[in-house]
Amino acid sequence: MKKTILGLTALILTGTAAAQSTWTYSNNNWRATFQGCVRVSASSTEVRCSFTDTYVGPDSTRDGSWQPDRVIAVLNGGMQVKGSTITVAGKSSNGYQEQVAYKDLPINVIVNMTIPVNISTVARLNYFDHVLSNVSIRLQGQAATATPAPANTGNYNAVMTNCKAGANGTLTCTATLTPRR
Repeated sequence: MKKTILGLTALILTGTAAAQSTWTYSNNNWRATFQGCVRVSASSTEVRCSFTDTYVGPDSTRDGSWQPDRVIAVLNGGMQVKGSTITVAGKSSNGYQEQVAYKDLPINVIVNMTIPVNISTVARLNYFDHVLSNVSIRLQGQAATATPAPANTGNYNAVMTNCKAGANGTLTCTATLTPRR
């Protein structure tokens, strides 16, 4: 009998599944690091997702611009929630936000969204056209915790496919388990 387990991971982070996911924008001038999403209180729909953006291009400075509605949470079922406000380097706005960026100096970015209280994971988080998957929303003040995945596979052979590198050395794969004979 063949069993397929989707999303088998060596380590499942229950606090921020996509924590520290780093990517470089396609023009290679910017790098963004995801810090996590927190709900401000257990009964609140307000969720804050934090990032650091760093200009890494050839010049010493560059004008940057951010807009809250370019950050979109896609919930299970397809509902999309756009950012309502954005704070860039300590300045908040519900619209277009400009900031001079200095080479290799990170800029803190916080995006506020209204996400229903019963939602604890965002299926996709689109940050200026760069997508993170399965982003956990933790309660403000609650530390992220690591939970090892079940590892009792001694009676099975495992074939791993569709592997994707994650934060802190985690690997998310599809595993096909077949009984050993």
